[in-house]
Amino acid sequence: MRKNFASRFPDGTSRNWRDWRWQLRHRATSLIALTRILETPPRDGKPLERVMSRYPMAITPYYLSLLEPDHENDPLSLQCVPDLRELSFSAGLRDDPLGEDRSMPAPNLIQRYPDRVLAIVTHRCATYCRH
Repeated sequence: MRKNFASRFPDGTSRNWRDWRWQLRHRATSLIALTRILETPPRDGKPLERVMSRYPMAITPYYLSLLEPDHENDPLSLQCVPDLRELSFSAGLRDDPLGEDRSMPAPNLIQRYPDRVLAIVTHRCATYCRH
C-alpha cells in the first residue's frame, strides 16, 4: 500500500483499513470518487460515464492503493478502471461467452463436468473486474 493512502478517506484509520465491511462501504463507484482518491485529473469524463452506465465500476480502497495511475499499461488499472474499448463489440461476443447458462442444473449452480460443480454463493464482488 502506498504510504498514507488510507488518509485519503475521512475515517481511514489503520483499524478500518483492515475491515472488509469498511472496504466495501468506501469503494470508488464514480469517476469523481476515483479521481479524488487517486489524486489524478479526470480521464475521458463523459465517454467513460457511458461505459460505467453499462458496466458499473467498484474498486475497494485497498485495491486502489495498489494502482499506478500514471502508468498507462498498469495491469491492475487495466483490470478494474473503465475503458472506452469496453463499448466496442467484436464479432462472436455474447452475453454468456462460457456457455454457463447451458450448464446450470439449478440456479446458482454450474456443472460443466460430471464430478464437479461450482456453487455461486454470492453475487457481490468487492472489486468489479473489467474483462
